Amino acid sequence: MNKENIKVGIVVLISCGIPAVVQRAFGPSPYMLSPGMLYVLWAVINFLFITTVSELSSQYTKVFKLKKLKMQKMTFFVNLIVYYSFLIFINLYFTQQIFIRDNQTLNRFTSVYILIVILIAYLLNLNSGQFPEENETDSTKIYNMREKGPFKFGKEKFATLIGEYEDGFVMGVHSFKYEDIKNIYNDKKQDSLVIKGKDEEGNFRISVAAEKSKKELKDILLKANKENKLVNGQVNL
Repeated sequence: MNKENIKVGIVVLISCGIPAVVQRAFGPSPYMLSPGMLYVLWAVINFLFITTVSELSSQYTKVFKLKKLKMQKMTFFVNLIVYYSFLIFINLYFTQQIFIRDNQTLNRFTSVYILIVILIAYLLNLNSGQFPEENETDSTKIYNMREKGPFKFGKEKFATLIGEYEDGFVMGVHSFKYEDIKNIYNDKKQDSLVIKGKDEEGNFRISVAAEKSKKELKDILLKANKENKLVNGQVNL
């Protein structure tokens, strides 16, 4: 059994275990004769959010471990806080609906106002940095940061998710080494900064049209070129 299967098994165990433990603690529901479907829905939602939080934590940790990292990290932290908050909210909500509807403290924490606050935090955070869209054609991975990309990837109204570290630069949760870059140029037709290269996973192509991210990344690359870090790349900026 590989690590991924073990990880999924643990997530399933936790997702199903929470409703089971709560049911064991409170006994039969005083409000519902057969809440079986709610238990299933509860476990499924837990699984989805715990899986997401686990994946995000792994991706963010990988970025944070990069040597001499320089980038704003608040978007990552708020993202995790929002997902954890919603996960806690969901578990309290199901507990309240199935077992104890007359507890004032629990009712406050499961009110619609708490949910609205979580959603507002989520929407504001989506405006605090754009993650690249990732696609693959043939043997090339393509990373796009469009000026008007899908909202689910975020917007750069308040901040960007561009950074640098000792050996390269960062876009969202993706890091690229300077030594792997082969070509950098401005695509005037698309009004974007294009970076081509090859790493241990194969060829990659980066296209950044989002204005703030493009400017920050361009400054990082010009600085790296000045410091002779782009030893294998042709720079045409």
